[in-house]
Amino acid sequence: MKKPSSAFMAPVEMVAKALLRAIDRDKSEIVVMPGPGRLMRALMDFFPGIGPWMNRQMGVNKTLREVQAFRQS
Repeated sequence: MKKPSSAFMAPVEMVAKALLRAIDRDKSEIVVMPGPGRLMRALMDFFPGIGPWMNRQMGVNKTLREVQAFRQS
């Protein structure tokens, strides 16, 4: 049975290719993001402030503060 693909999962071939490229270029870290993740990464590279702005718009900051308060209690 074939597992359904996800927009947020990189195919094994893509990961292997990126790994070999990183070894060839002597890079210690790589990011492999297919589909929408790749677009988001490109936007955040060109506009560094967009990540924090999106977090605020989606309520991520508030949620993380609530998680932090829960863990500290």
